Amino acid sequence: MVRFWRQGDVVVREIAEIPRGAVLAETTEVRIASETGNPHILRAVQVFETREARGSQQRRERYVLLDEVSTMTHPQHAPLQLSPGMYEITTVRDYAPARRLLD
Repeated sequence: MVRFWRQGDVVVREIAEIPRGAVLAETTEVRIASETGNPHILRAVQVFETREARGSQQRRERYVLLDEVSTMTHPQHAPLQLSPGMYEITTVRDYAPARRLLD
């Protein structure tokens, strides 16, 4: 069974192993900017990244290794506590250019 968590537009998925091709990042902190400018922050033992070009866009996947309970924080959301393990961190964006907003 795969377990998922969500904090706003950030999705966290528990994984069995870090994918091949993922490179160890030079940081132990994941910072994901949100649409409000306030980042989602998670500290880990190790952070890995992959980068994949899709058309004109570059997609970046992040993976973390946690050796103790860690908390993802963001000022607009409840803290998200994660148990020790390996996780994939991705984002979901709502993009609808044809949508019109009315006040």
